[in-house]
Amino acid sequence: MVNIKKMIPISIKKAQNFLWKKIKVLDVSKSYWLESSEIDIDSNEEFCYSCAEKKVEELKKKYPDKDIYIRGGWSSNELDSCCHCLICGHILKYSLTPYGVKQELDHFEKHKFDITSAEECYHLDRVLESYAWYNDKIKERIESLAKKIDVLS
Repeated sequence: MVNIKKMIPISIKKAQNFLWKKIKVLDVSKSYWLESSEIDIDSNEEFCYSCAEKKVEELKKKYPDKDIYIRGGWSSNELDSCCHCLICGHILKYSLTPYGVKQELDHFEKHKFDITSAEECYHLDRVLESYAWYNDKIKERIESLAKKIDVLS
């Protein structure tokens, strides 16, 4: 069995250690969505649990006889981009799809990022955490991002 932790370069581990110190102040919530077999609900809309409950109450007023369920609550959802509650904007746990990693790398390579922002650090960490799963070209881009973070820290 291959130990993935040993395959991760020091530059990424160092950058993640820095990011994790910033991230620990965040209250990152699990992601939830709504489902119903009786009414049309967009299950791609992500909520924190409190807002999901409020949305169910709102929909129940409009559709009192319909079943509406809160789903989700896993450790993280795999998404194409970062994830925030649709209602309150609270940051939600997520990991990135291959497409999402490329999109976030494009973003962080083109734009400045604020390593004093815990939320920005969380988004950066989502990219770094994916290192072991990608080809050499993507790995090079992730390592380059880690080195930028190290220089800024």
